[in-house]
Amino acid sequence: MDVRADDQVDDAAAESFETMELACQAEDWEFVRAGTPEPVFMANVRWLARYRRRRCLRWLIAARLLEVFEEPVPLREGVRAAGDQLVVLPVLFHLMWSGVLAADLRGELLHDHSVVWKERGR
Repeated sequence: MDVRADDQVDDAAAESFETMELACQAEDWEFVRAGTPEPVFMANVRWLARYRRRRCLRWLIAARLLEVFEEPVPLREGVRAAGDQLVVLPVLFHLMWSGVLAADLRGELLHDHSVVWKERGR
């Protein structure tokens, strides 16, 4: 995947994308060029990235969060049900970063009323 703003794609870049696509096809891979990421999505990803380290994971709290968010629930409501927010929030955000829990990261910035759910198959 190449992420480059449309206004940053000159002739040389376009040619390199074509070459990369051919190379990927030869290996049965897919090449995708994405334009500029959406600002809301990027802000949410940057926020969650702060919690990517395993030190944010506490297994007992994670297990409780998986129970609480088995069905979609507003973020703050689920955090309250799981315990002390100062301890629970880093675990929640780590699970979201890891793809175990999910929310709509494209629609709006994460907030108390953002609906969070457990990803199926996790």
